[in-house]
Amino acid sequence: MQTLKTRAWHKLPAEAVVERPRVNLSTGLAADQVRCWQKEFGLNRVTLRSRAPAWLKLLRQINQPLVYILLAVSAVTAALGEWVDSYCTVRRDHRRQHVHPEELVPGDVVLLEPGDRVPADLRLFSARDLHVDESPSTGESAPVHKQTDPLALDTPAFEAEASGALRTGLTVTSRPEGLIT
Repeated sequence: MQTLKTRAWHKLPAEAVVERPRVNLSTGLAADQVRCWQKEFGLNRVTLRSRAPAWLKLLRQINQPLVYILLAVSAVTAALGEWVDSYCTVRRDHRRQHVHPEELVPGDVVLLEPGDRVPADLRLFSARDLHVDESPSTGESAPVHKQTDPLALDTPAFEAEASGALRTGLTVTSRPEGLIT
């Protein structure tokens, strides 16, 4: 026999739903019926769980082995003073040099490797099968093909920039060379 708790109410027509609790839809439940159902099912209230303090919630979030490993590695790195400084490769005085991105100037020839982040806005002049992840700046989901070929004079500026330029912070997939603009 199905009880009120186990019946699949959503599968029944409205007329069948009122049969078991003996409800008259025009008058509603009688007071004695209400008391009876409250004894059987209890009050209609949401039971609140005790709220954990914020520090305990944080502790539960970071209570993972990988988090402990990352914290340990960070502590060792800090103790050794081995913070990673980003450098980029440029061609100056006929040779390759490593400089900090803050030292770049317009006219520097920047040499990038696959996986490098672009240190400053560049105009490409050498690239072979270059694709760039532009999702951080444009939201483009697929890598964008870049080229160094000159475009027609009537090409809109935004299209020309999109085709032959690299923007700061993007990641490259080949070995392009570009001129700081």
